[in-house]
Amino acid sequence: MTGLATATSEGDPIVALGGATTVANRLRRVHQAMDTVSIMKPITKYSAEVSSSDAISEVVADAFRAAESGRPGASFVSLPMDIMAATASGEVLTPVMPDQLGADDLFIDLAAVAINRTKNHVVPLGMLASQMETANAVRGFLKEQRVPQGHSLRAVRKLTDVVLRSLRAEFDALYAVSGRPSIAPEYILRALLLRMFYSVRSERLLVEQIDYNLLFRWFVGLGMDDAVWNHAVFSKNRDRLLTSDVAQRFFAEVNRQAKRFMSDEHFTVDGTLIQAWASQKSFRFKGGSDESLQPDA
Repeated sequence: MTGLATATSEGDPIVALGGATTVANRLRRVHQAMDTVSIMKPITKYSAEVSSSDAISEVVADAFRAAESGRPGASFVSLPMDIMAATASGEVLTPVMPDQLGADDLFIDLAAVAINRTKNHVVPLGMLASQMETANAVRGFLKEQRVPQGHSLRAVRKLTDVVLRSLRAEFDALYAVSGRPSIAPEYILRALLLRMFYSVRSERLLVEQIDYNLLFRWFVGLGMDDAVWNHAVFSKNRDRLLTSDVAQRFFAEVNRQAKRFMSDEHFTVDGTLIQAWASQKSFRFKGGSDESLQPDA
């Protein structure tokens, strides 16, 4: 009963089927001879008992329709033992989709504009926020809003999305029909861009940062709760992808569209990488002699 009451108050569509004693034993003081329909009426949108086996499909269909239409809630159907044991000759009813509720699109657009203009978002969710579709939309909204509007990765993400959409047919051809699911090529290419942008020294560390860094998750395209891949699996999939023509086309197209952000006047490099990559043994003079590099005795 508590579950049905909670479903009705929070707007979750649920249909509960309850057993009952036979119709002949209804007025006798036997086990399960209580009036469950009257008990469930205050906490449900619909509560009824099937009085004939031929009416089972109709009553159950009404219960689902009541649970899903308007403001969703709980429905209850009581099935006496003799009704369930009898032969049913009624037709199976086709499901009827309930009307979708919601505000007018104009008001939704106005609300979205108002939310985007605010600094700290406060979004009233209401009683229907427990529904899976609403919860997923709220999670996506929160993930999107955690990235500042002026962040440079937003422009890069839009650019890469355009390139990826143009190569969608080629990417679809890379997916295998059978076997274990691999990492989507779109995820791998975006992750490789992150590694270049942030100078991540290894793919093990890259996968680790994608796991806990919300900015990296957003750029790659993973949700807040999506599992991150094993670094070894990522490396194997990366090797296969980079040997294909589609990966080279992707980076070439990204480079072409990013030309307007590049400059011929200066060049920027991470100095810590030079210090890490260039050891004393790697230095060579133009003349070919490296005797001066040897330590003094």
